Amino acid sequence: MESQNAFKVRDITRVLEEWAPTVLQESYDNSGLLVGDLSAKVTKVLISLDCTEEVVAEAEREGAELIVSHHPIIFSGLKRLTGNTHVERTVLRAIKSGIALYAIHTNLDNVASGVNFELATALGCTPESLKILRPKSESLHQVTVYCPSAYADKVRDAMFKAGAGSIGDYDRCSFNLVGEGTFRPGSDSMPFIGEKGQDHSEPETKIELLVEKRLSRSVVEAAANVHPYEEMAYFITPLENKDENILSHIAPSDLRSFGLIPELVGRFPVLTHLNTLDGQALRRILSEPKNAIIKQYIHLFSLDNIELKFKADALDWIVEQALKFKLGARGLRGILETVLTDDMFELPSSDVKELIVDRKYCEGHKGNIESQELKVA
Repeated sequence: MESQNAFKVRDITRVLEEWAPTVLQESYDNSGLLVGDLSAKVTKVLISLDCTEEVVAEAEREGAELIVSHHPIIFSGLKRLTGNTHVERTVLRAIKSGIALYAIHTNLDNVASGVNFELATALGCTPESLKILRPKSESLHQVTVYCPSAYADKVRDAMFKAGAGSIGDYDRCSFNLVGEGTFRPGSDSMPFIGEKGQDHSEPETKIELLVEKRLSRSVVEAAANVHPYEEMAYFITPLENKDENILSHIAPSDLRSFGLIPELVGRFPVLTHLNTLDGQALRRILSEPKNAIIKQYIHLFSLDNIELKFKADALDWIVEQALKFKLGARGLRGILETVLTDDMFELPSSDVKELIVDRKYCEGHKGNIESQELKVA
């Protein structure tokens, strides 16, 4: 990547980190600027999977002042730079040539539009079917600021502009509580209100907002820039993201604790988990596969020269019952069998040649679904 204008290293890293914040990297990783000066000028960037001696040599030939690699050349701290290892030689050569090294690794893997998303898309997954199975913990902060109520709008607006207050598809979100603040200015203070050495009370507003961890300090600085007090009272609270997919973290030791003998646990080379199917997935299973249950029943009725048709609201009703009784995909057949069994035996001996199944039909033929335990085939 080459530019006619001279950027600085910090200009490029800022863009990269707005896309894939370094706080999203795994604990073992070392993403970010590894070698170089943030204020150094850059006219050309070399992009690579790994950063090696050969890559640095190519950057020298191409006149690139910055190398952005996926894998970091430095994973852990270097105790010496003697050139005895390929890592040391690569770093030394980059320093001598004035080339900055930047890595964007697991943070790029984890970001919503990053490597894992593209891999899933390449495998045929649709965006609406994708879900972050293991959200990063402590990636959000709650920033709380106290200010005179007369200045609350100004302080809050500054924090919003700095990136605070976004929750999903909503922005400018905050919680505000009006109360009374008290303080006594010291002898060396320059109070905005109140007198030195005198107790003072002031109507104040407590402003609470959610903010990405990487933006916390800039949000606090934005608030302080418009806050009237000499000393702004604030605090930052790390928040734990709730991880509902606890089974995704299952390990052999968990099976052992559950009561399985070690000899049996050792025969499981791979452990995995299954997520509960939602209504959309059940609906697709019901009608889309080549041998879908709906198609099977249509074929069975056709053997007796009866045309079976399903309305969309009937499919919705069947899915609703499967979710209600927590039967999953295999319970769909049991529900259909309960609804259609009577007509499967009675219609072949009648003059009926068409059966239309809608929600009303299902409700009228549900029998004792609600009182009996459905069998899962």
